[in-house]
Amino acid sequence: MFRYWSAANRLLNIISDRGDSVSLREMIYKALALYGDKVDGSAVTVDAVLSFIKGRFVNDAVARGLDQGAVEAVTSLAFDDVNDSRKKIDALIAIRHEQAFTVLAAAFKRISNIIKGHDGGELVRELFIEEVRCSAIADGERIQSGAFLYACLKRASGSLF
Repeated sequence: MFRYWSAANRLLNIISDRGDSVSLREMIYKALALYGDKVDGSAVTVDAVLSFIKGRFVNDAVARGLDQGAVEAVTSLAFDDVNDSRKKIDALIAIRHEQAFTVLAAAFKRISNIIKGHDGGELVRELFIEEVRCSAIADGERIQSGAFLYACLKRASGSLF
């Protein structure tokens, strides 16, 4: 097991040091294909290898002092490009200190919960109760940032919020 751990760490270090944008999933597929019929190169195997490498990345990042919550938040969504994931972690750590982060995170969570299970599709304008014109002024007062969007959505949806 140690040799797998060591190989994963070396791979992560090489990719990080070079700064290249590399798809780990694609790299794993190609590496397994080199073994031909000797190794199962199915999606299940690729996912297992990628999951192992992701675990090494998370453990290494946390051991180097990065915020565990930020590391897990980024890698839980997608993990395929080491350097892209590192940039996202750094950005998340930086934005957490911004005053608007809490409001944006709450809005994101609320929107995610509202659209959970929605498959997408086209916007059907006939389903709107009324056409809402949200300008820079809502209800006679100038509303800033996320509060403005919230007020427009609240007025448009009535009881949604």
